[in-house]
Amino acid sequence: MPRRCATYDEGSTLMAIGSDHFVYELTTCDDILQAVIMFCHHDGAGEYPAGHRCATAYFAALLDQGKLGASDAERAKRTVAAMEDTVEFNTLAATGRLRFRDDFVTSNWHLAWVVDELTRGGAPARALEIGSYEGRSAWLWYRLLSRAPGSTLTCVDIQFAEHFEYNVEPLRTVGFLERTLEKPSNRALFELDPDRPYDLIYVDGSHNATHVLADVVMADVLLRDGGLMILDDIEWRGVTDAAERFFEINRDRYVVVAVMRQLALRKFHGAELQAGDRAARYQDIERTAASWDGSAIERGAERARLAGTAG
Repeated sequence: MPRRCATYDEGSTLMAIGSDHFVYELTTCDDILQAVIMFCHHDGAGEYPAGHRCATAYFAALLDQGKLGASDAERAKRTVAAMEDTVEFNTLAATGRLRFRDDFVTSNWHLAWVVDELTRGGAPARALEIGSYEGRSAWLWYRLLSRAPGSTLTCVDIQFAEHFEYNVEPLRTVGFLERTLEKPSNRALFELDPDRPYDLIYVDGSHNATHVLADVVMADVLLRDGGLMILDDIEWRGVTDAAERFFEINRDRYVVVAVMRQLALRKFHGAELQAGDRAARYQDIERTAASWDGSAIERGAERARLAGTAG
């Protein structure tokens, strides 16, 4: 999402030539993260380990050429360091000290940049993950959030994978893994206290549109003002439909931080909302969540597609 980047020198541009011989430019008002993702994706280096190498090289070029302001430069350095940390649990898995069968996590290096703001001040962050599978992503959050001592994670899954408990036991031992709830998310989230809100909520459970919408509605209640909500697998139709519907209702309460494999949203601070608006918005969401089964949006999208074809 483009932003007004006052930290950049007016008119500064970094040019790079990808393997497809196309020239990519990062200009004054581009979002740094989106530019790096765009370049590495088009350069054929989106997955691990090529994605890590590409992103590291691109951040190094931005730093070497002085294209980043002081704050973004420090953030880039922390992101690269975090990327190196996330590779460590791949090594543990390779030696059998962790038992992972699948890797849907390591290529998500960009999350290091997104969540950096949560730990930058040193205050502990509370995180909630909906959909934990084998626990690999729990290790990712540990590496990214434990830079702020006292940070914690709660994991929710309808059924944890076979080796989940074995894999997360070290995180429980050091106090990072605070709680696990093995039950459907629509039941588990009601057990969590909205008076102890989370700084980060990662939604990666069911990809059914109705289920995703229910998850994000409850996540909204549990997320603190100024916190981050990240929806994984945004390219899945059910996730996309639910995300679009949620954002349509809440566009004046959330801002898009980044769009990649995930959609990252930041919740506005309460002081930024007009009096009475919050209660009205919650009522709208509750009515939507209670009545919507996804068919209305699918029919609307099909009508739009047919209209475009006819035109």
